[in-house]
Amino acid sequence: MEFKNILMTTDLSPYSLSAKDISLSLARKYSAKLYLLYVIDEMIFVELEPYGIAYQDIQATHREQAELKLKEIISGEEWKDIRCESVVITGNPFVEIIRFAKEKQIDVIVIGTHGRSGLSHILFGSTAERVIRKAPCPVLSVRISEHHFEMP
Repeated sequence: MEFKNILMTTDLSPYSLSAKDISLSLARKYSAKLYLLYVIDEMIFVELEPYGIAYQDIQATHREQAELKLKEIISGEEWKDIRCESVVITGNPFVEIIRFAKEKQIDVIVIGTHGRSGLSHILFGSTAERVIRKAPCPVLSVRISEHHFEMP
């Protein structure tokens, strides 16, 4: 299998960035273009609307901060020989990841298995799980080594 376009998704948590090393390794091995995608969850802002909060300003600030963080990530020495593009999109994270993968003809998605946790995971399910089920291409899920599974 040849990988020409690789997508690494992130929610900018340390857990989601655990996929970085594998993404970079694949991009180098196949001389592929690597997309680094962050999706601003629109539901966060929709929930502010009934309270009269000017969420457009907050959303714009969030976007600017996310773009700066992605630029900071890809400015690292380990990214110097990688064809890379960082992208920030607003929407439902798993839907936008799937849409982006289709539009850019992504050959493989690399995603960390631990991002948000707690109540948001229980209520909305894992973005990684949804992407794995619906993706138009193979998905490589990366579990961070700090999370140890113990047999029940």
